[in-house]
Amino acid sequence: MLGNGYWMLSNLQIFKNMFNAKNQTTDVAVSGHDFDSIYSVNQATPVLLLWMAIFIIFILQVFAKKYLKQWGFAFSSGKIEVDENLPNFFNAIKLAQADWMVNENQYYTENYKMSFISKELQDKLDDTAFAKKPI
Repeated sequence: MLGNGYWMLSNLQIFKNMFNAKNQTTDVAVSGHDFDSIYSVNQATPVLLLWMAIFIIFILQVFAKKYLKQWGFAFSSGKIEVDENLPNFFNAIKLAQADWMVNENQYYTENYKMSFISKELQDKLDDTAFAKKPI
């Protein structure tokens, strides 16, 4: 996506309204937007630099992962376990929020014949009690 963004931002026809007229209909349309434009500094240069940095990181991760890991520069592959000591969703949701979700789902079901939560979830939210530790 960054490469595509750079190509669009550096396009002279879009941002500077420049075009090259053809002398004959059989001539190839020259846009002036080719790989030689990489050497010019313009509004798209930061996107190009970011794309090049990410591309280099990607290549290093693919081909030199073993060495990067030895030197401490590789991405961690271990799963991080986080225990935030939060209660269950249904014990932590406020009544106003639960009612809002139920009412919104009923509105969409009645008016648009679609729902964004399941019937079981709607019933469970409808039976939600007062939360002791709301999020």
